[in-house]
Amino acid sequence: MTDAPVFRAARPEDAPAVSRLLGDLGHPAPEPDVRARLADLATLPFHVVLVAEGASGVVGAASGFVTPVLHRPGVTGRISVMVVAESARGTGVGTRLLAAMEDALAARGATRLELTSNLKRADAHAFYERRGWTRQGYRFERTPKLR
Repeated sequence: MTDAPVFRAARPEDAPAVSRLLGDLGHPAPEPDVRARLADLATLPFHVVLVAEGASGVVGAASGFVTPVLHRPGVTGRISVMVVAESARGTGVGTRLLAAMEDALAARGATRLELTSNLKRADAHAFYERRGWTRQGYRFERTPKLR
């Protein structure tokens, strides 16, 4: 394999590398859980998980989905997670992985794209802004209460 990464659909056997990447991002997920999630998400036509695979193995991963929303026409594509290994940052992998995700979501019908990024990740925010993404509002989160 050349040094240039290949961008492809994630497979369950990518679970060890994806688990490490998610942990690096601050979302620790045990390998068996990641393996099961990759298998489940692969069955959903509105969802996509891509990896960037280089000579040293998987160096990036991104996940997203498309969904219609009530308040806008068309279909919204959302990138819910994107991570590149520290060793591959600054090499163009992130830019190409983001473009691959944008293309994959557009191919599933997305007419608008959005992504989420932790407030603490100023470097990621600058990365997205340099690639033409703009900040739009806030995202709130909580664990649902069972009533």
